[in-house]
Amino acid sequence: MGGYYYGRFNAGDTYIDNGKITVKTNDGFKITAKVVNKQVVERKTFQGNRFIQWIKWGEFQKERKNGTTYKVLRFRNRTGKGKDGLTIRRDMELEGHKGICYTFFCRGRLLWQKFVYANRVVAYYARHNHDQVKGRYPDRKPMFNITGEKLNFKGNAEGEPFIYNRLHFAYRSDGEFFNLSATKCTYTIFDRQGKVKNAGSFENNQRVGEWIKTYVKYYFLSGVPVNKKLFETPPDKIDPHRVLREPNAQARAMLLKKIGLKRVIEKCEGVLIDEDKERGNALYDFPIKPVNRMSNLFNRDDEDWQYDETHLRILKVTCTTTKGEYFLRVPALKRYSKCEEARQGTFKGFEPEAKPVTFKLET
Repeated sequence: MGGYYYGRFNAGDTYIDNGKITVKTNDGFKITAKVVNKQVVERKTFQGNRFIQWIKWGEFQKERKNGTTYKVLRFRNRTGKGKDGLTIRRDMELEGHKGICYTFFCRGRLLWQKFVYANRVVAYYARHNHDQVKGRYPDRKPMFNITGEKLNFKGNAEGEPFIYNRLHFAYRSDGEFFNLSATKCTYTIFDRQGKVKNAGSFENNQRVGEWIKTYVKYYFLSGVPVNKKLFETPPDKIDPHRVLREPNAQARAMLLKKIGLKRVIEKCEGVLIDEDKERGNALYDFPIKPVNRMSNLFNRDDEDWQYDETHLRILKVTCTTTKGEYFLRVPALKRYSKCEEARQGTFKGFEPEAKPVTFKLET
């Protein structure tokens, strides 16, 4: 252990059953080791008058780094095996205000985090799987409010405030937002005057509703950015035929979700021709005027040609992870009359000779 296990260090051999060993180095470090029954049970490393590492085998390991970070790693059940809990105390600034960030990990997971300003005001207390965390400035004015379903404060090993975390952080100084919940999460970030500087909501990992980025408003429908007019247009005022003509798959999905697939089917005389309830997929067929042709993009026989010219086929697929729905346009050909056939076509480019695509795991 550290070159002096059982009291052995440097070139010579020194043996002690019980006692203390002190080693001083030329570069200003001092190492002390405690020996009990010929075993090193404790070791401290000093730089000047302050320890920078302190190990007590079977109990804990403490470390200071650059004078700003203080880590305490505790072992499980005094066995010295496995991490039971890691506490990091780090001197930092939160939005320009000095304080201390306390972070506690349990078996590798960030369990809770607390930031305390120099004036002892608690900026925030965030706990894994809580549904809300509020932050405030040193004068107790609100800094942020984050709500969601089982917020996940995934932390890095450096003990930084979660809003600056390089892995999963709520927002950055440039106003960019990151999700803390796979289902629903809403952010509101205030400036020092109490005005909303950044805000937004996620649903199923997609931006939804009105967003504010550095005081400027933006609008999202199912993750697709839209203008204010379209965002505020009532669903019954949107032409369903306009939805079917939308060439962009994301925008089409957004419009279908806004006005409702049922209404599009009713107004555009759509027909459900196949359904895969297990996967949440469905295939719909719509009569259209002979425009917006797809048949010239795919290999087809003469029998299919006329039908594809006058029909539009939409495949509704459901993401296995987010459960979000997407609506993909597929050629109205006989060989794509089943959900799985049409889904396979989206992978293979609708080439008739292409082999089926299989996945070990779909996410």
